[in-house]
Amino acid sequence: GELNRSKLFAVRFGRVMQALGTPEAGNAREMNDFYENELANHADLMPGALTALEELGEVATLAIVSNGATQVQESRIAASGIGRFMDGVYISEKVGATKPSPKLLDYAIRDLGLTNRSRVLMVGDDLLADIKGGINAGIDTCWVNFANEENKTGIQPKYTVHSYEELYRIVMEPEELENVGVRNRRHMNEG
Repeated sequence: GELNRSKLFAVRFGRVMQALGTPEAGNAREMNDFYENELANHADLMPGALTALEELGEVATLAIVSNGATQVQESRIAASGIGRFMDGVYISEKVGATKPSPKLLDYAIRDLGLTNRSRVLMVGDDLLADIKGGINAGIDTCWVNFANEENKTGIQPKYTVHSYEELYRIVMEPEELENVGVRNRRHMNEG
């Protein structure tokens, strides 16, 4: 059967505590609360991520499409400062669907008013959720693989990038690539 969120809390750490031989399975809820609080307070970004989002935000519609608990994800987005670059934030718990189901991405695409799916790119570092979700939603996918890990899943992204520069070359037109690093481009040619 399917686990709802409240049952997941009890099961997630209840099983761990049971495996460790801890008699107080009632502490599973406390452990889960501690875990989610710690997760919410850690919003470590990949080096260069803010600059990359700033560059990409000049030329593309950006959105976060995330599996996870709303409170945790919203805290992490706020703490990291990435929310200011986003045109939308879509969290599985709020939407009621998780990647790799296409429902979460379909919802985001509709909400953002994107009508040409051939111009939508799912960029993510998780092959099983992000890339499979993009494939299931019928959009192009780009696996962020900065650690140069081997893909052992059989899931084939359209693109794989090992640097932000490679991502820029996929997303940006040649004239936009020339302006990487130039600030306030959206307003440069306005009179």
